[in-house]
Amino acid sequence: MVINAPEKPMHAMSALMLATTAASAGNEAAVFFHLDGVKSVTAENAARTRPEGFPGFLEAVERALSLGVRLYSSEESLIIHGLSSRDMMRGVEVVGSSKLNDLMLASDAVLSI
Repeated sequence: MVINAPEKPMHAMSALMLATTAASAGNEAAVFFHLDGVKSVTAENAARTRPEGFPGFLEAVERALSLGVRLYSSEESLIIHGLSSRDMMRGVEVVGSSKLNDLMLASDAVLSI
């Protein structure tokens, strides 16, 4: 799944929920935060994101990671926003955008939210 809309925290939460569901069913799942989506997984934003009626974003990330969901953040997108890997929450791997291409080519399905 590719996420690029931090102004809508439910998009990131939805992606995590879908990836967690896929992983709990025995499927491989990854979420790639790209463009503005990298702001969703900064330690600062993740700590304060709690959509009404849902667990907090940090809890959703911990659940996803515990099930083997891989979380990636685009290095180029971080640079655009003046961020670095030090700004990312624990469990997010910072990678080049070519990793997104590799993931999409190796995947049976790709969702973009």
